[in-house]
Amino acid sequence: MARTRKTLAVVLAIAGTIPFAAGIASAQTDVYRVNYFSNNLSSAPDATLRIDNPGVTYGNLCAMVYVFDSDQQLAECCGCVETPDGLRTFSVKNDLTSNPLTGQVPINGVIKIVAAKPKGSVCDPAANVTPAPNLRAWVTHIDNPVGNTFPITETESSNSVLGASELAALQAQCAFVKTLGSGNGICACGSETSVPPPTCGALVSSSVSPDPLTLTAGQIQQLSATATFSDASTPIITWSSSDTTIATVSSSGLVTAVKTGTATIYATITSSSSCASTKVSDPITVSLTPLPSASCATASSLGTLIQGKSVTAYVPNGSWISANKGVQVVQIEPAPLASPSSIATPGAVNSCAANSSTGEAVCTANDTDVYLISGSTLKSTLVSGATGLAYPGGLCRTCSVAINAATNTAMITIGDSSAPSKNGFQFLNLATNTFSTPVPAVHQLSEGVAWDPGRNLILSPNEDGTYDLFNTSKTPPVEYADLVGATLNFDSAGEDCQTGIGLATEEFSSYLFITDLTQAKYKAGSPAGTWTAPSSLVNITDFAPYAGGESGATGIAVAQGTHLGIVTGEYPVPPKTGNAIIVIQLPSTSGSGAPAFVDWAVVVLPNDPLGSTFSMGCDPHSVSAYVSPGTGKAMGVVADYSFTSCNSGGSPQYLGLIDLQGVLNAPRTAGTHTVSPSYSLISSGVVTFVSVQ
Repeated sequence: MARTRKTLAVVLAIAGTIPFAAGIASAQTDVYRVNYFSNNLSSAPDATLRIDNPGVTYGNLCAMVYVFDSDQQLAECCGCVETPDGLRTFSVKNDLTSNPLTGQVPINGVIKIVAAKPKGSVCDPAANVTPAPNLRAWVTHIDNPVGNTFPITETESSNSVLGASELAALQAQCAFVKTLGSGNGICACGSETSVPPPTCGALVSSSVSPDPLTLTAGQIQQLSATATFSDASTPIITWSSSDTTIATVSSSGLVTAVKTGTATIYATITSSSSCASTKVSDPITVSLTPLPSASCATASSLGTLIQGKSVTAYVPNGSWISANKGVQVVQIEPAPLASPSSIATPGAVNSCAANSSTGEAVCTANDTDVYLISGSTLKSTLVSGATGLAYPGGLCRTCSVAINAATNTAMITIGDSSAPSKNGFQFLNLATNTFSTPVPAVHQLSEGVAWDPGRNLILSPNEDGTYDLFNTSKTPPVEYADLVGATLNFDSAGEDCQTGIGLATEEFSSYLFITDLTQAKYKAGSPAGTWTAPSSLVNITDFAPYAGGESGATGIAVAQGTHLGIVTGEYPVPPKTGNAIIVIQLPSTSGSGAPAFVDWAVVVLPNDPLGSTFSMGCDPHSVSAYVSPGTGKAMGVVADYSFTSCNSGGSPQYLGLIDLQGVLNAPRTAGTHTVSPSYSLISSGVVTFVSVQ
């Protein structure tokens, strides 16, 4: 092939003397277009050249096409008539490169086009070319492959200046091709035939379900849509929401309820034959109701019950290391407050939760007892399926309770000697007072699990640095693990169920873990699957002086609907007195990027009415949060053991009620997130105390 090309170059030099009309004496513009083609391979898609005569100004024009290979040799040439407003389409493979002079199809090359006046009805690119404006041309480019796919782009051909010597060379080379090629080297003119529009089938039927749809804030629901077209084309369905501040919908039709209100979800159906979109005639109306009070709460020792404007706390006298029996029923709103009352129990109570929709409270004991309470009355005692101690160093077999108020179901954590982790949980149907079969956990359960009723998830970050999610929409629930870090000691889960921002505390330290569960990706596996989502471990440096021993970030609670939460320590062991807390402000949106805290404030709680240093509780963590029905404020509730301590067998003496936004608004020490120690939390009304005993 090298010999053939060398000979061709010599002959072309001679052919340059072939006569042609003295078409131009000087350079001309708007008559010469240049572009390129690439990856002209049998394995690649075809490229196209499109040429347009944009009007009647010059009448019929000739497109003189000259195709060069990458070695600067003319491979093919031809002249094609372009009528006014006509669009001629060339196949690079079939029209421009399938008949090369040398027999070798060029892979890469250049396409040159000269716009010219026809000689009668003839377009001859080899002689007597008289340039005339104003053809336009575009070429698609087959780019280098990405995997098994060749990306395709399109560019308009460049407008180049045509000089006399260039025009002479183009005609001479084409004349040589026509003279010596014996038919080779002559390209084809493609087609001006317009492509018929696609056949558009009519939408015969469509349906979207479920419809209507009622959700609580934070809840999710998968929608499905079907459609049939008369031409049997495949329906392409896209989703949209009339108000994304109330309900969002993903590209797959997954609806997420954001806040109370009404939104309309549309399914827009397009035929695969490129017909116009058709919006379904019966859009889905999503009515969102408020999340039931105390829903999505982290399992802890404290349970809060909201009935009208009244708020009552159920406060266990015991803990996982204490044998104190009984529960204190403490009114915390509104004033004037009734005196606390006591409920006697057979076993040492460690955890309580309440369903504000039914008015019933559920408390667990260190043995297998589960107590159902109405008001200040112990209605019945049930027996859990616990078969062993749940946690090393603790006394609990039945360890904590969380309630899904929407379904009136409690989730009880238990010791399960048959489970790989020796932990498990049971569901308790509070309508029938019946337990489900115990669900064994592959990884140890968190000391403070959280139950997201909308997303059907139980959140369980544990002391081995594993963050588990249990999908409760499956029977039995399916466990997924994120092995965040073996050196981490996660203690409790928290979540803003409105946004799906998940949290975990990191025991012994000042670190908090934050993740976006709306972006979670799940992978099946055995004995547990895995999940990942954008997340980060954040050091709350102002809390560092109060962390260490057992007094680091341990307990957590989020006041649902406010994006505000509270973090506490536990087990106050001198010199760590356990009287500092963190108030956190979470982002109000989710779904993209890595989540981050908006703000936080570290504050030392004041001494209680007895003058004693505030003394935190033990396991399970003695902290809760709610939204006040009277003021609308986000409130944190923390048990204070006062002059005694949880780890010496004491019981709570006071509840500290904390205005979370009030803490964030309080003046801070310059350059820090620490509330100024000179600011009076009591006189400002940010912290109040309620007697428990």
